[in-house]
Amino acid sequence: MKKQNLQTLFHRDAFGRVSLVSNSKEWRSILSNKLDHLRSASPFYDGIMKRLGIDKIPDPMEIFDHIPPTTKKDYREFLQLDALSYADGDLFTAEYSSGSTSECVLRICTHKDDMGELLVTENVFGRLGMGPDDCFVCVEVGSLSIHDFYIRAARNLGVKHNYFLHLTKPYEKCISSLSSIKPSILLIIPSLFSKCHDQIVKALREANIQLKAFIYMGEAMPESLAEIVKEKLNCPIYSFYGTTETGGIGGSCIYNNGNHFDLKNQFFTIENPVQLDEYTWEGEALVTSLNIYTQPVIKYRIGDVVRLTNKPCDCGELTPRISIVSRTVEEFVVAAEKFSYSMFFESFKEVVPALDIMSIHISNVPGNDKDTLLNFLLPLEYEKYSDQILDVLENKIFELDTMHRFGLVEFKLIFQDRESLSKKKTKKLIDLRE
Repeated sequence: MKKQNLQTLFHRDAFGRVSLVSNSKEWRSILSNKLDHLRSASPFYDGIMKRLGIDKIPDPMEIFDHIPPTTKKDYREFLQLDALSYADGDLFTAEYSSGSTSECVLRICTHKDDMGELLVTENVFGRLGMGPDDCFVCVEVGSLSIHDFYIRAARNLGVKHNYFLHLTKPYEKCISSLSSIKPSILLIIPSLFSKCHDQIVKALREANIQLKAFIYMGEAMPESLAEIVKEKLNCPIYSFYGTTETGGIGGSCIYNNGNHFDLKNQFFTIENPVQLDEYTWEGEALVTSLNIYTQPVIKYRIGDVVRLTNKPCDCGELTPRISIVSRTVEEFVVAAEKFSYSMFFESFKEVVPALDIMSIHISNVPGNDKDTLLNFLLPLEYEKYSDQILDVLENKIFELDTMHRFGLVEFKLIFQDRESLSKKKTKKLIDLRE
């Protein structure tokens, strides 16, 4: 992995936000070109710049500073249309963000975007030493499509043996094929690993297979699972960080003290920033994508509270790093798919228009700490709509229906008197999972 020579610094704008940027002419030129591109390719951002009277300002950072954060509503209602217009005549793919329903977030991706993201993925995989002698295996419950992207990146690094292992029950029968595949690098989502780690450990030990690297993505890795990887698989752990809307962002090194990322691809702005030391700031993350052309974003709210640092890493790489601290909104993760309180509330209102209050309690299925139980606390007067609400949960919410069919999530409707649900201290979302 090459060291990045871009000099970085924290820049505070007039609105109190802090961005980690570069003072190099090369980087400022990249930002300037991106803003020029948005003037012609995105009526949404072009309109913002013209309304604020900043479209003629020569300094790209001054223009950037004045552009307000972009929301999911902006992405859904304006940027999707901009992207479809820009991609007119070109082949493109369309990817839904996880947990999408009637108000989904859809990303349009052309070949140029795909190539840019592929380079990010190759850098992440290259950091852990992936090469021609490796055998790469992706384990997932969903479709092959997204993991085909990671397999292509592995092929570009010379890996000849690449596999997609579709995880189904019984896990042991499915996982046993690892003994003959003999992986050296395994990619999996932590919540899936929590369900089948015993079987994975058994299959690898029986075949005397030593992993070179364990890659996780999509969600945080609980310390208890990390200990299993360290003690029972005895291999290094690496993370891969990204979002649907902004693409792959970066990955960790052997020291696991944050995800390295390249300012030429994306850079971060921190809202409500708190300075932890001379190198590090913490706050809500806003992402600006420089390597996406069809549906780029400026200061996009991804819903993460992050820790951003340009402190030199022990691995010797000079790129900045980002670590996830928590979520900022009422969202939760099941098998790496993100779901929000509002998504369920609005979906239920389609069958119960009068619904005005609800609480979601997330726990493990009793007697099974590996599967998730979603408890929906609803007013007693809506019990007559039980069948319709269950139909929404089982069939109408994108990605959740698949998880339910594979037995990864169960639902329970709990009807209570309105007074108990209306208490001031009643939270909309409570996560009780261990």
